Amino acid sequence: MELYELKPYIIESCDYLGIDIKEISSDILLIQIPDNLKDELNGINNTKVSFVKTSDPNITYLTFESFFTQKIAQLVADRNTGIGTGTKLLKLDAPTNYIKAQLPSCNIQLLDISQENTDYLFIWFKTTVRGNLVEEYLKGFKYNLKEDKVETYNEDINFLLEDIKDELLLDVNEAHLDTVLREMLSLAKEDAEIFIEKKKIENKEILDKEIKRINDYYDMLYYENQLAESSKGVTPKEELELLQREREGLISQQIHKYEYKSHDTTIEPIAILMLRQTVETATVHAVNNYGQISLHINAENTISLECALTNDTNGPFTITSDDMIVQVDNAFNCSECNRLLDKSKESSCKVCDQKICNDCEEISSLSRASLCHDHTQRCQSCIEVVASDEFHLCVNCNQFYCLKCNESSLCSLCKSLQPIQGVTPQVNQIINLLPNDFSAKKYESSEKGNRVNLLGKGTLFKSFLIVFDKNTNTIIEKQKYGLFNKKK
Repeated sequence: MELYELKPYIIESCDYLGIDIKEISSDILLIQIPDNLKDELNGINNTKVSFVKTSDPNITYLTFESFFTQKIAQLVADRNTGIGTGTKLLKLDAPTNYIKAQLPSCNIQLLDISQENTDYLFIWFKTTVRGNLVEEYLKGFKYNLKEDKVETYNEDINFLLEDIKDELLLDVNEAHLDTVLREMLSLAKEDAEIFIEKKKIENKEILDKEIKRINDYYDMLYYENQLAESSKGVTPKEELELLQREREGLISQQIHKYEYKSHDTTIEPIAILMLRQTVETATVHAVNNYGQISLHINAENTISLECALTNDTNGPFTITSDDMIVQVDNAFNCSECNRLLDKSKESSCKVCDQKICNDCEEISSLSRASLCHDHTQRCQSCIEVVASDEFHLCVNCNQFYCLKCNESSLCSLCKSLQPIQGVTPQVNQIINLLPNDFSAKKYESSEKGNRVNLLGKGTLFKSFLIVFDKNTNTIIEKQKYGLFNKKK
């Protein structure tokens, strides 16, 4: 076994035997032998092993033939009973506890709990390949009887063997299993062929270097032999022939050394497990004050919640009012509707900075900023939505209008007063609402949105200014003038 193959073999075998390993470097391991195995390993306690030669006397250099390697292999073989049958129940405790931890603000219920049985056949083959070195590796296969499917098995064997209850399974079709075992053996042979081809490629690179080294050496001897007399009592031609035979012999030895042959490969099953696995399944119903979700969970499969906004799997999470799972830090409460939503739907009021959702926000027609309900107003001149801090007072009619309708101190209504050519029904309605002490000889008016301004004038000066609201049909502002248009 080559060193780079030996290391994973030692790690896997120690893990199987319950021996703790700490990797000190890429080539050195600290192996901690448990008390129950110390006698088996000649009292060895903690020991450092290396897969490369070292001058450190406190570190053991491992090869396939080393005592430690051979003893570990023996312990694995002794512990392995070869063939076993049993049952295993995978419960929902782990996924349920995970969901509870990830959704701490939610009430969790398991609904429609059921169990599903599946029979599996596991087999592990030890493949021994003999080339210039003897190399061994383990390969596991898993057969699902329900799906009639064979696949390689590379998962943790300790987890597989954990909590298995020994039980003889009598209702299995043995003839069918025999066919499956032959199929698995064929797959192991195919895997061995792939392994051998890989080794052939690796060895060819080494062999090519060795052949070049031999050829370079004998090419030099050929050249020197042509310049000097023979010292072996043979003719130059005979000496060249001798050198050629030596060259060919050494090259032949190297080819034989690095050659891999399929008939030098052995594949043998070392462990077979017939397992009936019972898997609990259920529907998880999670609910909080805002929303709810339902998830199907299976004790065999790992569940992982993720944020619908970021796809991050790091919790804790919560459930929004639109039934989405999001990280707690990526959720907010709307100050208007009090719904819990993800932050992609979040806005802030321009005036008070309160968090509001996209459904509740109003947009200012002037600044295009988001506004909450308390800071949203509608300009009665242009009838557009604007922020409460986007109004300006007209000094003439004493009304607040948006900055578009009242850019300076005089609103557009007061700027656009025009003489009335004839009394319209609306003007007549306003005149009829005037107090008795409001009179005029002529009138000017302007109208925009919900407002009408009516200016009454005498012979020389203004008499009064009225602001009429069309929504309420009332006069909301009255202003009388005296001499020289001075407000009274």
